[in-house]
Amino acid sequence: MKVSVLIATFNSEATTRATLESVFRQTVQPDEVLVVDDGSTDTTLDILGSYKSRITLVVGRHEGVASARNTLCSHAQGEMLAFLDSDDVWHPDYLRHQLSLADKYPEAVAIFTGHIDFHGTEAFTWPVQELEEQPQAELIESRDFFVRYNSATGTFGSMSYCCLPRRMLQHLGKEPFQTNGADDFYMLNRALLWGPTVYARHPLVGYRISAGSISSDRVLNYGQRVLAFEMLQTEYAQVTDRRLSRAFACAFASHRRLFSRFLMGVGKVTEAQQQLMLALLTSTSLKSKAKSALLLCLTYLPTRLQPAWPSRQRQSPARQDGRSVSPGVGHQEAQL
Repeated sequence: MKVSVLIATFNSEATTRATLESVFRQTVQPDEVLVVDDGSTDTTLDILGSYKSRITLVVGRHEGVASARNTLCSHAQGEMLAFLDSDDVWHPDYLRHQLSLADKYPEAVAIFTGHIDFHGTEAFTWPVQELEEQPQAELIESRDFFVRYNSATGTFGSMSYCCLPRRMLQHLGKEPFQTNGADDFYMLNRALLWGPTVYARHPLVGYRISAGSISSDRVLNYGQRVLAFEMLQTEYAQVTDRRLSRAFACAFASHRRLFSRFLMGVGKVTEAQQQLMLALLTSTSLKSKAKSALLLCLTYLPTRLQPAWPSRQRQSPARQDGRSVSPGVGHQEAQL
């Protein structure tokens, strides 16, 4: 099976070299490494130029990660698309395990491995671990994956530990990624409509947590997630599995509630109240409606009687020796 590695870069001079080196250290080498630079203004292009004999580079304007990933998909020739962010790193056996899983689960629409969160720009050192020759994995049916993914995205929260079969592009179209900042969220919530997802728990990706990223800004991140749900409404209204369509309605309302809480935290009261009114209309669940109504009432109380609204920036987990080595829980967001 031919493998295309797809990397989008933007002003990532501090991390791009480590990312690429983790690709070239793979025990099973990819057939091509495609890099789209999204209009970097630092020395990222100079670094990429030093790898010109080993990568295919496309230089674009600064249009965001969704556009960059769509360009990568349009150029990819492999049967398996392996995405990697320009600040993350792979274990040397990552691609070998992904290929094994793809062979074992040909019906999968996406394949995930576990990951480890870490901080800073220093080199990441893999902890001593024994890898199974045949990775143990679970096959997650569409509705179950939807519920798990939209309850706490951390386990499936980055394309760096996700591979897609190329055939999925036939379903997803020429622009599978939309809404910068929630582009993978949009794509995965669409992809699951065509089949099950595979998850192998063993951590094979180092996920770098960086201050100032879109994912750390919860107002921006959840605003984009709500937009993604709005774009998905029509497709989910047509699904034959009524349980899945009801789960979508509940998750949509839940994301609106979370977005409203972060809006309240930055003083955008009117916008928060609008989101809660829409959440009341979105959900078909009485429990969900009650949560939205209660939260809406709280926004009308005098400020001194209101709850402490969450901060805009996601708090990083405790670090060990300057970085976190927890198995992929640092960027999860519990849903309400």
